Parts: sequence; structure tokens; C-alpha cells
Amino acid sequence: PLLEQLNFGRRIQDLRFSRDGKKLFVRSCVSEGHPLLYESPGFAAVIDAATGREVFPSITNVQPAAFSPDDRWLAVARTNLVIELLEASTGRHVAEFSGHTNDIFLLSFSSDGHLLASASRDRTVRIWRVPSGELAGPPIRHSQTMSRAVFSPDGRRLATSTRIGEGLGCFIHTWCVSSGTEIGAPIQTSPVADPLTFDAAGRRLITGDLPPRLNVWD
Repeated sequence: PLLEQLNFGRRIQDLRFSRDGKKLFVRSCVSEGHPLLYESPGFAAVIDAATGREVFPSITNVQPAAFSPDDRWLAVARTNLVIELLEASTGRHVAEFSGHTNDIFLLSFSSDGHLLASASRDRTVRIWRVPSGELAGPPIRHSQTMSRAVFSPDGRRLATSTRIGEGLGCFIHTWCVSSGTEIGAPIQTSPVADPLTFDAAGRRLITGDLPPRLNVWD
């Protein structure tokens, strides 16, 4: 039976429980992963799982948002091109990261929560050290529009997908985080390369494809 119903007034893009099961992380950030599609800014909220109430007032005027895997941090990209880092347990402002020159549409933490990748319509990915906000390496520049960015399990590499053109396919790139240089040649896939992830050992990449299938790349 239905135990409780929460109304946020917006389409929910993503939600997950904290590792201890006491909090629910909720995001509604409609532009994430789709840099050419924009609606009004979304929000990010932390909900007490026992009461259904917000732990602190929801963060609004957000484009993408991301919760770190260790549940410690909430990163939100504002419409003014500033990334704000908050404590996920209290909502306390910790730091701001800035440097992009166009809309930020994706945020992604490394598995240990020590790095944060941000992708922008300026066709760069910037990798920030958390919580200091120092850059972990030079901006990673792309010649096409990006749609995904994910860290390897050890945080030393970053995989990104770029769209060649409408219906023409995608390229998957692998980068060294510290130097910003590309590792090997890009992999060309179908127009849909979603999801994009590393395996647990960080040796292979898995991409989605059309017709519906998964591709494993060495």
C-alpha cells in the first residue's frame, strides 16, 4: 500500500536514499545530459525519510545538481555559471567554483567524492578538487557538444561522450584527469551512447546503443 506521497510540483529526474537510509536525495534538473534542451531551472532537496520533510530548504535556481557517493556533498550549478558546494546534511555553504563561460549542464563526482567534473556548453569539462575548488588539471576541451562525463573508479581517468551531429553518432573519449590529455583514439558509436560507465576495475567502458543493447569496450 501507498505509505506517503510527496508533491514537489516538478518532474523528478533522480532520487536515491542515503547510505544509512535516513535521507532521500531528490533532483529535478531537466537540462542534465541534454545541453541543447533547456527548460526553467530545477531544484535539489534532501528529505528526512522518517518524516517526509525537507532537512533544509530546497536549493532552487539550479541547472544540474549532484550528490557525492559518500553522501557528504551536494553540488549545484547556478544559472550565473557558478558551482556551489554544500554540506548535504545541513545545506551549509562550503565553497564556490567558477571558470565556465557558458551554461553548465552536467555535474559528476568521482567515486570517493574527492573530485567533481563539470561539463558546459563552452565545450570544456573542468575537474575540481573537493572541497577546495582547486582545478585538478587543465580544462578538457572538446570540438563537439558533450552529453556525458564519468570518472573511472580510481578517479584518474574521465570518459566523455560527444555528439558528432544530428543522427550521425557519438564519440567516446578517455582523458587523463591530471594532464587533460586524451588516452588513445576516440571510440565511434551510434547516435545514442547512454548510459556511459566504467566497469568496477576501470579497465572497460560500457555504453548503451540502438537497437537496445550494451557495448563493452576494452
